[in-house]
Amino acid sequence: AINTLGEEDPWMDVWALQTAGGLWAGNMDHDHPMVSPIHGSMEGLPPISTFIGGRDLFLADNRKLKAIMEEQGTPINYFEYPHMFHVWMIFPGLREGKKAIKQMVELING
Repeated sequence: AINTLGEEDPWMDVWALQTAGGLWAGNMDHDHPMVSPIHGSMEGLPPISTFIGGRDLFLADNRKLKAIMEEQGTPINYFEYPHMFHVWMIFPGLREGKKAIKQMVELING
């Protein structure tokens, strides 16, 4: 589900996301795990990490992914930053971006 409950994402809009998703899926069913991984099994996967903003259009799907992984007993490092938008962590001037990059480095370095 596309997040339309909160503030608008200034980086991405629903039309662009749906257009890109349709191009990515091609002739495949949009519920196929290769198109949308939340429709596949998460069992047996190694721990994954996800960073999401409270304004990101993928927020609802990230929350769903987190719930599925927890339900299936698959470890997830989930970081949700309120008021942040899609790809916010690439902006070095944002305090939250700096914090997220530090968290990513810590995850990689163990």
